[in-house]
Amino acid sequence: MTREKISSGRQQEKEVGLFTISTVLLGTLNMFQTIAPFVCEAIYLNLKEAFGLKEESLSHCPWPRVQKKLLRAPLEEAMGTAQEIIQAALAAREKAQLGVRWPVKDLLVVSTSNDVKKAVKLFQKTIAQQANAKRISVKDKLRGVSITIEPHKGKIGAAFGPLTPKVLTALEAADKEELLAQLQEKGTAALRV
Repeated sequence: MTREKISSGRQQEKEVGLFTISTVLLGTLNMFQTIAPFVCEAIYLNLKEAFGLKEESLSHCPWPRVQKKLLRAPLEEAMGTAQEIIQAALAAREKAQLGVRWPVKDLLVVSTSNDVKKAVKLFQKTIAQQANAKRISVKDKLRGVSITIEPHKGKIGAAFGPLTPKVLTALEAADKEELLAQLQEKGTAALRV
């Protein structure tokens, strides 16, 4: 995506892309020079010559500082979710033996999570481009698909000891969608045994 913006994007996109790459590269070189000083210095000198950097040596550059005003935790989380969606779409394409070259008409994301819905809304164009899909939609449920829960019996046995058979029976009898909703909302699910 960056390559496209730098090579064929608008002038502002090119400048922003190059600024971001140079800032990250120089900051990384500066921090990495404590481990590999000679390689980092050689890279810096090549960049200095090509781009006319002012500092004589990498060791003369100031140490990078965190710019808290640039941090956007919700945006980073949404991008992480979008990356997971892209990975899942690419894995599904691979399983179906459908190469990424061939576009798919629809990419359906099934989730009840508001975070997933927000991520798809924010990064719809990016997800569609990376997964090579023409349209993306989000649904809470998919007709004909049911949820199954497979307990890890070894961990249940270690945690509950002699109550293990009753816990497994309660899990089998429980409403799977309600358990999933509790897990997504609270991170835990409660059963009466």
